[in-house]
Amino acid sequence: MAVSDIFGTNLFDIGVIFLVDLFFPGGAVLNEVGMFSIVAGLIGIAVTAIYVVGLIERRDPALFGIGLDSYAVAVIYLGGVSLLFTLR
Repeated sequence: MAVSDIFGTNLFDIGVIFLVDLFFPGGAVLNEVGMFSIVAGLIGIAVTAIYVVGLIERRDPALFGIGLDSYAVAVIYLGGVSLLFTLR
């Protein structure tokens, strides 16, 4: 359920950006976003990419029963939240 939630939400968000871009007057809507939104999007891309690699390359190395990809996601997520906090 967690995997489908992550990938489903990302696909839904891409669809929403597409619809907003269709009805936004004056060019591409992504040209109007600020640094906060850009960093948040890059964090989302990085987390999704790590989970995709973790699904494709499924070895079973784990530390305390948690996969290494989950540790990488936690580090990027916490670092990204702290970065976003400083950008606000």
